[in-house]
Amino acid sequence: MTASPGALHEAREAAAVVRRQAAQQAEVNEVARLLRTYRPRFVVMLADGLAECAAATLRYALEAHLRLPVVSAPPGGDARGVLVLVLSPSGDAPDLLGTVGQARGAGALTCALVGDAGSPVARGAELLLTLGAAHRPGEGHLATLTLGARLLQAWQADPGLADALEVLPDALARVAGHEAAVAAMATALSRAVRAQVLGLGMHAGVAAHTARQLQSAAGLPAQAVGAPDPEPHAGTLMLGFQARDGTAPFTAATLRGQLDQGAPLLLIGDDLPGRPAHLPTPPTGHALTDAAVSAAGAHLLIAHAARPPSTSAHPH
Repeated sequence: MTASPGALHEAREAAAVVRRQAAQQAEVNEVARLLRTYRPRFVVMLADGLAECAAATLRYALEAHLRLPVVSAPPGGDARGVLVLVLSPSGDAPDLLGTVGQARGAGALTCALVGDAGSPVARGAELLLTLGAAHRPGEGHLATLTLGARLLQAWQADPGLADALEVLPDALARVAGHEAAVAAMATALSRAVRAQVLGLGMHAGVAAHTARQLQSAAGLPAQAVGAPDPEPHAGTLMLGFQARDGTAPFTAATLRGQLDQGAPLLLIGDDLPGRPAHLPTPPTGHALTDAAVSAAGAHLLIAHAARPPSTSAHPH
């Protein structure tokens, strides 16, 4: 299996990245002010690589928080009144750059969240925010998700999200301290033939990212699901993200059904009744930032699942 140093580095550095993003709050506020002035009719969200799954979570948050329709492709013809939001950790995606140029030429407002302010995508957009983390191969999902949350809060004030962003660095740091538990989870994953990854609502994008990375980094066939197979197949392990939002009862009932059928289960997030989480995540008080904390835990799991046992422990 191929090691996944990017996922490990991103999870361990997530708290520091969020603090750096907080230090650029003035820039975030200015971009948000311009977006409020522009008053887009709808948002086109474009993403590359690992940011695609962050885009799924942020799309859900945009539609819930701002009540703005979000689509994945710009309209043909006149694009005035349209916001094109580009998520690109590398900032070097020729297909995105071409789409941004066309949309801008058709009258859309373009805004990029990128890792490199000097990248082609950054230069092609009218508004720009940097992720607060130097781009490394295999990284970008977490930083994109947390900066997107900060932009949403600045765009339309939400006291709950503002408070959650304040406690987010500490929550991320606490998750990063659970590597011993994560190593045990990785051992369980190594015995599985395949995995199904369950996450609903804000956690659907986290589940999709986790499944994709388990396949590419750990070599484990994995699929993100909204509901598992009615009858678990031999060798299939369920990895569940138990949230604390409105999806919690549905996820809990689904995961409890899997346990009742004797299916192996790994749990990230909140506890189930009578079943503590293998990787408990501290609550932040908001579904979007809770998803970011769960994503950090998933990054640790992916990294440990991909690394040989002798190198999976955190260096002392």
